[in-house]
Amino acid sequence: FNFNGSVDSGFGTGGVSKIAFTPQADLETPYNLALQTDGKIVVVGSAAISNKSNSPNGFAVARLNPNGM
Repeated sequence: FNFNGSVDSGFGTGGVSKIAFTPQADLETPYNLALQTDGKIVVVGSAAISNKSNSPNGFAVARLNPNGM
């Protein structure tokens, strides 16, 4: 977001950055993020290993550039 609260359209695509760790991208959940001193963004969460309900989730981590890419 910009300082005034509006969406930063220069971040990702139209202000949104989507990360797909698996083909079941709808079963991925971000839990936390951290901003590094160089401006990069670290996102951690879980990603489904399979779309079966009893399947365990894997640990997921991604690091984005300040522009969301």
